[in-house]
Amino acid sequence: MINSLKQLYPNSLLNPIDLKRPEDYYHFQALENSLFIPLCELKSDQIKLLDIFSENSTSTTNSLPANPIEESWYQFLTKNSPAVPSGAESVRILQLDFYKLPEQFAYDIWKDTLKDSLEAIITILSLNERRLLVILDADRLENDTVPQLTGLITTLDDDFEVATRGIIGQIHRVSQALPSLYENELILFNQAIQSEIFKDIQYLSDTLLNDIGHVATAQQPILANLRQQILSNSEYEATIRTLFAHRGNLTQAAEALFVHRNTLTYRMNKFTKENGFNLQHLPDLIICYLASN
Repeated sequence: MINSLKQLYPNSLLNPIDLKRPEDYYHFQALENSLFIPLCELKSDQIKLLDIFSENSTSTTNSLPANPIEESWYQFLTKNSPAVPSGAESVRILQLDFYKLPEQFAYDIWKDTLKDSLEAIITILSLNERRLLVILDADRLENDTVPQLTGLITTLDDDFEVATRGIIGQIHRVSQALPSLYENELILFNQAIQSEIFKDIQYLSDTLLNDIGHVATAQQPILANLRQQILSNSEYEATIRTLFAHRGNLTQAAEALFVHRNTLTYRMNKFTKENGFNLQHLPDLIICYLASN
C-alpha cells in the first residue's frame, strides 16, 4: 500500500527525518511506515478514501477507541480533530512498538494492566496490532514515574512473552499545536525502529543524539573513521554504548556488561591507546557514542 501511494504521489515523503511543516501534509500511517502527502495535492474525496485505507491498514479488532477519553485523544492526535481533549494541561507521550509477539497475545489484558498500574496514565491508544500511545498527565509525573513505568512494561513483557521498545517524548502543553509536535516525535520514532539495535525504551533525547550522530558522521571525516574503528570491534561498541547508557558510571556499566570493573577499565585503556579517545572523559565518551550511531 505504501509503495503504491508513493508512486501515485511522487512528492510525498516516506519516514522523513525532519518535516518542517507537518500540518501541510496528510499523514498516512501503516505499521512502522509513515507517508506524508502534500495536502495541496489532495481533494476532499481523496482524503476520505485515504482515511478508509489508513484505518484498514493500521487497525485490528483491538484498535478501535473503547471509551470517550480514548476516542477524543485518538481523533485529536491522529485524525486532525480540532477538539482539544480536556482534563490535563500538559502531557508526555510514550510511543510503544511490539517488535516481538507470540502467536496468541492477550493484547487488551496487557494494555489494561498497564493502564491500571499508574494514575499518571490518562489513556492508552491502540494504533494497530503493534503500536500503542501512552498519554501521560505531566502534572502527575514524579521523578520515579518513568522508571517505574518502564519497569512495569518489562514485567508485562516477561509475563506475556512479548518484547517492547519505545520512545518517551517531551512534555508538551495540550493545545492545537500538540498534534504537530506529536508528528515530529513520531517521525523520530519511525526512524529509530529501523535500527536492529533499538530494542528498549529510550528518552527522546537519546534518539535525537543518535540522529545528530548520523549527521555529524556524514559531515566529519574524522568521525567517519572513528565510527569504522568502533563498529569493527564489537567489544568496543558494546563498551561505549553501555558506558553512555550509564552516564559513565564504571560500576553500573561493568554489571550491565557482566564483566569485572577491572576488565572494563582494561578495555577502556586499550581503546584509548589505540584511538586516542579517553572514555572516562565525558566529551570523548559523547563523541565516541555519536560516532557509533
